[in-house]
Amino acid sequence: MELKTAERIVRKLNTINISAQVFPEYSGRCMYGRTTVGVVIDKAYLANDAELCCPILKTSRTDSLGLGMIFY
Repeated sequence: MELKTAERIVRKLNTINISAQVFPEYSGRCMYGRTTVGVVIDKAYLANDAELCCPILKTSRTDSLGLGMIFY
């Protein structure tokens, strides 16, 4: 995901009261040290709402972060 895209997604999610932030250098599963930009939401149970608000998230990879989730 590109930084500008992640920033737009975070702004949009925050306007509908989903707490989100940009994670600039995320290295996910099977990335072997490579990094990418991700969008973190604080509550994983809001992932469906986030995907409805920003359909691009449906095509993103995800990882669980305990209570939160990251789309990348």
